[in-house]
Amino acid sequence: MLSFPLLLSGQESIWQTWVVRKHTTSIAAAEKHLFAVADGSLYSIGLDNADQVDLYDRANGLSDVGISQIAWCAAAKRLIIYYTSGGIDLLSSKGVEHIDALKTSNQMTRRALYQISIYGERAWLAGEFGIIQLNVARGQIEATYRSNRPINSIAISTDGKQIACVEGPNIKIGLLADNLQDPSLWRSVTLQPENKKAKWQAIGYAGTTLIGLATDGILYHLQEQRAKILPHEAKITKLIPSDTELFVLSSSSIFSVSEDLNVHLIGASSGDFLPTGSVQKGHIWQATGGSEIAHFRRTGDAWDRQMLKPTIEGPASNVFYAMKHKGKHLYTVNGGRGTDRFRTQGVVQLFDGKHWSALLNTDVEAQSGVPFLDPIDILPHKDGEASHYYVASWGEGLYEFYNGKLVNRFHEENSTLASAVLGSPHYVRVGSLTYDRRGNLWMAQGGAEGMGISAISRMSPEGKWYAYDYPAIRGTNSFHTHIVLPNGTKWLLDSHKSDHGEGVFVYQDHGTDDLSDDASAHYSTMTELSGRSVSFSKLTALALDRRGILWVGSNIGYFSVLNPGRTPQASRPPTVSRPIGGEAPNLFYVLDNVPITTIAVDAMNRKWLGTESSGLYLISEDGLQVLRHYHKDNSPLLDNRILSLAIDEGKGLLYIGTGFGLNVLETATSPENQTKRPSAIAYPNPLRPEHPDGITLESLPAGANIHISDASGRLVHQARSVDQSYRWDTYTNQGVRLPSGIYHIRVYAPDGSEAQLISVSIIRSID
Repeated sequence: MLSFPLLLSGQESIWQTWVVRKHTTSIAAAEKHLFAVADGSLYSIGLDNADQVDLYDRANGLSDVGISQIAWCAAAKRLIIYYTSGGIDLLSSKGVEHIDALKTSNQMTRRALYQISIYGERAWLAGEFGIIQLNVARGQIEATYRSNRPINSIAISTDGKQIACVEGPNIKIGLLADNLQDPSLWRSVTLQPENKKAKWQAIGYAGTTLIGLATDGILYHLQEQRAKILPHEAKITKLIPSDTELFVLSSSSIFSVSEDLNVHLIGASSGDFLPTGSVQKGHIWQATGGSEIAHFRRTGDAWDRQMLKPTIEGPASNVFYAMKHKGKHLYTVNGGRGTDRFRTQGVVQLFDGKHWSALLNTDVEAQSGVPFLDPIDILPHKDGEASHYYVASWGEGLYEFYNGKLVNRFHEENSTLASAVLGSPHYVRVGSLTYDRRGNLWMAQGGAEGMGISAISRMSPEGKWYAYDYPAIRGTNSFHTHIVLPNGTKWLLDSHKSDHGEGVFVYQDHGTDDLSDDASAHYSTMTELSGRSVSFSKLTALALDRRGILWVGSNIGYFSVLNPGRTPQASRPPTVSRPIGGEAPNLFYVLDNVPITTIAVDAMNRKWLGTESSGLYLISEDGLQVLRHYHKDNSPLLDNRILSLAIDEGKGLLYIGTGFGLNVLETATSPENQTKRPSAIAYPNPLRPEHPDGITLESLPAGANIHISDASGRLVHQARSVDQSYRWDTYTNQGVRLPSGIYHIRVYAPDGSEAQLISVSIIRSID
């Protein structure tokens, strides 16, 4: 039996990936598994046990996201995985091999794939780029056939002698024994469909007989002199080859075509199936575009059909535009916005660490009577009920949900909220949700100059609404993060502001509804201690750390604010400290000109920074050191553009929201990890001459204190772990390489209460 274990390295085992797998669009049958692609992600079910479901993603070895097609090469016992980026993975029982030649090619920029055809240990991939011949067993691209036109379909005869393809409006045929990189060795077939408006859509071999499919759904036998119509009753949409016959699919039926051109109806579907499938020894599997897979099984001359519905836990949307974590639940929404709305079908999701629940656009619309579009923020209710929360939408106002039901929708008729477009109920733009210490719910509204919209609204714990009309932010199109400091001062970031530059609005309402005693100011610039102006064009994130320091993300990096709770004055911009690294005279701003999108603070007061295109950074408590940098090339991160971050302090988990799904990273900062006795392991032990210098400690708590002494008890090295692993280079802290001997490693819990002793030996070569 060929099995496909989930291969986890030391780093990857601390990552989880959650992606949508609801709509199956591509399938490939292997020896004991049926592989399937749903919403661009891979899973498999057991052919003997449909309840056996395995999931595959970047956290267990795949190289990319967004799978276009898959195909099984039986001779090589490998699954071909083709990504929309042009990357190729070859999955086998031994692991995953990556091929990036097409993905990284500067000459082949069109990478859309239309079909994979397999014969023996080779596969031919046809698409916008032409044809690629891949030796699947060796993991090598052997040849590339360039074409000025897309290759829409490709087929190999069952005797392995001929290859045919659809290139633009024509069909071309070649011999596999020839060097087909020479265009002159391809023979063009001038035959065309009888319907002059139809074109060739696909081709396939029934044995050695070439069959053509036209865009009007008619099948043809492609003879030397003419194209002969094959009789059938349905409009054909897809051809699937097998070793003995050609299977053809329509939207409602499956047929087979034998080498002697007999067309046989196999079965009819009860719904619309996608024109994609897989064939294996008397079995046909067909993707439905939904959660089910149709399985046709030959019994004698008849075919039986069974519908398979694998149970796969996961989210309903891959877009994690905004997230919050409270208690034991993660709350997410999938919307988005620009200066205008995107009209994204809304999805609200809750995750308890194991199971997902979701409210879809159709669920909410059925209760509210209006479309549920563009949810851009979410906030758990202050009452602590996990199922009670608010959702802000960029058009339909503020929603309140409880136990999966819509409790209230606040809009221009029942609150201080107003429409940004006069007379339109679908431009009540709300976001920037936050609570103050008194339990008031604050929010901001986008509008336009002259519309009379009060940019800030407050809903009291009793449900009363109050509007705050500050002249400095009238006409601001949209706002971003909204945060309340311990003394009640509020910071509100602009998202789009056209009149006098984007920045931050700082206000103190003094707990009253009378604006006459409020202090407020809008700042589009800030100043360093040296008096130098900080030249940002957009502020993008706010986070208050565990020491009460306010951290700000911007398009040019990050910085901390000195005394953010002071009374705001327009003439006195906030003073900030930009972290500086390096040594004189080579000093630099840490992450200078790296656009930050979001900031989260963990239990050790370290800062996690999501970026626009550079992945994820872990920064030290004081902001001066980059402790870790995760990106797609060195981690299972789904995308280098981070949309949102949230932290579960109880479990020490960092939730990383992208536009391609959710990553979960174990940070080892949970309260239990901070106090319990460490149980680290050290390898290699002993360290032999043939090993590279270095002993790795795994399964550490983040922030563990590591003391290493020699056999005499002399301290030779000490350090503090950043996360679960630490690599000791077997040098002293002063840079001296240590000799052979026994060394004792004491690992202390971050709070110093417990310690673990590990003894390791180093064996050096004798010169």
